[in-house]
Amino acid sequence: MGLVKLAVLSAGGYWAFRSVQGISRAVPACHVPGKSMLATAVSSARKEGRGTYADAYKIELPAKLRQHRPDMAQVSRGFFSCPVFYNFERHVLKLALRCPEPVLQVKEFAVGETAYVWKVEKRTREEIIMSWDAPWNLKASGTTW
Repeated sequence: MGLVKLAVLSAGGYWAFRSVQGISRAVPACHVPGKSMLATAVSSARKEGRGTYADAYKIELPAKLRQHRPDMAQVSRGFFSCPVFYNFERHVLKLALRCPEPVLQVKEFAVGETAYVWKVEKRTREEIIMSWDAPWNLKASGTTW
C-alpha cells in the first residue's frame, strides 16, 4: 500500500506542478502588497530567523465582482470548491494525510476554524491568513494568504 500512495502522490505532485506552471503563464505575478497581512507575516518570520517564501498574483475581476466585493468566506469556499482543488487536491489530502472533509457550505472561515490542513490565523473582510503544518514531524509549515 505504501508504494501505491507514493505513486499517487508523485503523480499528483507532478500534475500540480504542471498546473501551477500553466497558471503562472496566464496570471501575472506582482509584488506582495506592503501593507498586507502576508507582508506582515513574512516580516515577522524573517525577524524570527525562519526561512520565508511569498508570492502574489494579480487578476482582473469581472465587473460584477468589482461592484459586489465578496467576503473572504465566499472566496475561501470558492477556492476549496474550484475544479482543480475539488477534483484532485482534496482526494490527495483525504487519502494521504487522512484529512477530514469540511462541510464548506457552513464554514465562515473565522479565526481558529480549520479546513483540511489549513487553520485560519487572521482575517479581515478582504484578507485571510491560514497556516498549515506538515504531518508526520516533517518540520515544514507555512501560511496561505
